[in-house]
Amino acid sequence: MGRLSMIILLVAVTGLTASAQYAGPVTGSGLDYRNGNVYTSEGVKLTLSTAADYMPEENYRYYRSGKKVFNAAIWTSSVGAVVAVGSFALACFPPEISSQGGFILHQLGVGGCIYAGCAAVLASIPMYFVGMSRMKTSVNFHPVNLSFVTPSGGIGLALTF
Repeated sequence: MGRLSMIILLVAVTGLTASAQYAGPVTGSGLDYRNGNVYTSEGVKLTLSTAADYMPEENYRYYRSGKKVFNAAIWTSSVGAVVAVGSFALACFPPEISSQGGFILHQLGVGGCIYAGCAAVLASIPMYFVGMSRMKTSVNFHPVNLSFVTPSGGIGLALTF
Protein backbone atom coordinates (compact mmCIF):
# COMPACT_ATOMS: atom_id res chain seq x y z
CA MET A 1 0.00 0.00 0.00
CA GLY A 2 2.90 2.32 0.72
CA ARG A 3 4.36 1.85 -2.77
CA LEU A 4 1.04 2.59 -4.43
CA SER A 5 0.58 5.79 -2.45
CA MET A 6 4.17 6.83 -3.29
CA ILE A 7 3.52 6.26 -7.01
CA ILE A 8 0.29 8.27 -6.83
CA LEU A 9 2.11 11.08 -4.98
CA LEU A 10 4.94 11.16 -7.56
CA VAL A 11 2.47 11.22 -10.47
CA ALA A 12 0.50 14.04 -8.81
CA VAL A 13 3.63 16.12 -8.09
CA THR A 14 4.92 15.62 -11.63
CA GLY A 15 1.54 16.55 -13.07
CA LEU A 16 1.27 19.68 -10.95
CA THR A 17 4.76 20.90 -11.79
CA ALA A 18 4.39 20.84 -15.56
CA SER A 19 6.75 23.79 -15.82
CA ALA A 20 9.61 21.44 -14.98
CA GLN A 21 8.97 19.65 -18.27
CA TYR A 22 9.18 22.84 -20.32
CA ALA A 23 12.55 23.35 -21.93
CA GLY A 24 11.82 26.74 -23.53
CA PRO A 25 11.24 27.79 -27.10
CA VAL A 26 13.35 26.45 -29.93
CA THR A 27 14.93 29.22 -31.93
CA GLY A 28 14.33 29.13 -35.67
CA SER A 29 16.86 28.93 -38.44
CA GLY A 30 16.25 32.48 -39.69
CA LEU A 31 14.65 31.19 -42.90
CA ASP A 32 11.06 31.69 -43.97
CA TYR A 33 9.00 29.74 -46.51
CA ARG A 34 6.50 31.79 -48.55
CA ASN A 35 4.75 31.13 -51.88
CA GLY A 36 6.97 28.25 -52.94
CA ASN A 37 10.23 30.09 -52.20
CA VAL A 38 12.59 30.33 -49.26
CA TYR A 39 13.60 33.75 -47.94
CA THR A 40 16.17 34.82 -45.39
CA SER A 41 15.18 36.84 -42.34
CA GLU A 42 16.20 39.95 -44.29
CA GLY A 43 13.72 39.09 -47.07
CA VAL A 44 16.27 37.91 -49.67
CA LYS A 45 14.91 35.15 -51.92
CA LEU A 46 17.17 32.09 -51.97
CA THR A 47 17.88 30.17 -55.14
CA LEU A 48 18.67 26.47 -55.15
CA SER A 49 22.41 27.16 -55.20
CA THR A 50 22.42 29.83 -52.47
CA ALA A 51 20.22 27.79 -50.13
CA ALA A 52 23.15 25.46 -49.45
CA ASP A 53 24.92 28.28 -47.59
CA TYR A 54 22.01 28.76 -45.18
CA MET A 55 21.04 25.15 -44.38
CA PRO A 56 22.70 22.08 -42.96
CA GLU A 57 23.57 19.43 -45.57
CA GLU A 58 20.69 17.09 -44.64
CA ASN A 59 18.14 19.91 -44.81
CA TYR A 60 19.57 21.14 -48.09
CA ARG A 61 19.25 17.70 -49.70
CA TYR A 62 15.65 17.48 -48.49
CA TYR A 63 14.98 21.02 -49.75
CA ARG A 64 16.56 20.23 -53.12
CA SER A 65 14.44 17.11 -53.59
CA GLY A 66 11.32 19.07 -52.61
CA LYS A 67 12.18 21.83 -55.07
CA LYS A 68 12.62 19.25 -57.86
CA VAL A 69 9.24 17.65 -57.11
CA PHE A 70 7.63 21.11 -56.86
CA ASN A 71 9.07 22.18 -60.24
CA ALA A 72 8.07 18.87 -61.83
CA ALA A 73 4.51 19.43 -60.59
CA ILE A 74 4.43 22.91 -62.12
CA TRP A 75 5.71 21.58 -65.46
CA THR A 76 3.34 18.60 -65.43
CA SER A 77 0.31 20.76 -64.75
CA SER A 78 1.35 23.32 -67.37
CA VAL A 79 1.90 20.74 -70.11
CA GLY A 80 -1.28 18.90 -69.15
CA ALA A 81 -3.31 22.11 -69.26
CA VAL A 82 -1.89 23.08 -72.66
CA VAL A 83 -2.65 19.62 -74.08
CA ALA A 84 -6.18 19.58 -72.65
CA VAL A 85 -7.08 23.12 -73.74
CA GLY A 86 -5.45 22.70 -77.15
CA SER A 87 -7.31 19.44 -77.74
CA PHE A 88 -10.57 21.01 -76.62
CA ALA A 89 -10.03 23.89 -79.06
CA LEU A 90 -9.31 21.38 -81.82
CA ALA A 91 -12.53 19.56 -80.93
CA CYS A 92 -14.54 22.80 -81.08
CA PHE A 93 -13.11 23.76 -84.48
CA PRO A 94 -12.53 20.46 -86.31
CA PRO A 95 -10.78 20.43 -89.69
CA GLU A 96 -12.68 19.55 -92.83
CA ILE A 97 -12.58 15.74 -93.07
CA SER A 98 -14.50 14.14 -95.90
CA SER A 99 -14.82 10.57 -94.61
CA GLN A 100 -16.84 9.52 -91.59
CA GLY A 101 -14.08 7.18 -90.35
CA GLY A 102 -11.48 9.95 -90.41
CA PHE A 103 -13.78 12.23 -88.41
CA ILE A 104 -14.35 9.52 -85.79
CA LEU A 105 -10.62 8.86 -85.50
CA HIS A 106 -10.01 12.59 -85.17
CA GLN A 107 -12.56 12.93 -82.36
CA LEU A 108 -11.20 9.84 -80.57
CA GLY A 109 -7.69 11.30 -80.73
CA VAL A 110 -8.90 14.64 -79.45
CA GLY A 111 -10.84 12.98 -76.63
CA GLY A 112 -7.81 10.91 -75.65
CA CYS A 113 -5.63 14.01 -75.56
CA ILE A 114 -8.19 15.84 -73.41
CA TYR A 115 -8.24 12.92 -70.97
CA ALA A 116 -4.43 12.70 -70.95
CA GLY A 117 -4.12 16.44 -70.28
CA CYS A 118 -6.64 16.31 -67.46
CA ALA A 119 -4.90 13.26 -65.97
CA ALA A 120 -1.58 15.13 -66.03
CA VAL A 121 -3.14 18.11 -64.26
CA LEU A 122 -4.69 15.82 -61.63
CA ALA A 123 -1.43 13.92 -61.15
CA SER A 124 0.44 17.17 -60.56
CA ILE A 125 -1.69 18.13 -57.54
CA PRO A 126 -0.19 15.60 -55.08
CA MET A 127 3.27 16.26 -56.50
CA TYR A 128 2.79 19.97 -55.83
CA PHE A 129 1.82 19.43 -52.21
CA VAL A 130 4.59 16.88 -51.57
CA GLY A 131 7.21 19.26 -52.96
CA MET A 132 5.82 22.19 -51.02
CA SER A 133 5.72 20.13 -47.82
CA ARG A 134 9.33 18.99 -48.26
CA MET A 135 10.55 22.54 -48.80
CA LYS A 136 8.57 23.83 -45.83
CA THR A 137 9.82 20.98 -43.62
CA SER A 138 13.44 21.57 -44.59
CA VAL A 139 13.16 25.24 -43.61
CA ASN A 140 11.31 24.63 -40.35
CA PHE A 141 13.26 21.51 -39.43
CA HIS A 142 14.10 21.20 -35.74
CA PRO A 143 15.58 17.93 -34.56
CA VAL A 144 13.83 16.22 -31.67
CA ASN A 145 16.04 16.16 -28.60
CA LEU A 146 15.60 14.32 -25.36
CA SER A 147 17.65 16.10 -22.74
CA PHE A 148 17.89 16.92 -19.07
CA VAL A 149 17.06 20.55 -18.37
CA THR A 150 17.40 22.66 -15.27
CA PRO A 151 14.47 25.07 -15.16
CA SER A 152 13.55 26.99 -12.02
CA GLY A 153 11.43 24.07 -10.78
CA GLY A 154 14.35 21.64 -10.61
CA ILE A 155 15.65 18.89 -12.88
CA GLY A 156 13.30 17.41 -15.45
CA LEU A 157 13.35 15.27 -18.54
CA ALA A 158 12.19 17.30 -21.53
CA LEU A 159 11.40 16.46 -25.12
CA THR A 160 12.15 19.46 -27.30
CA PHE A 161 10.94 19.73 -30.89
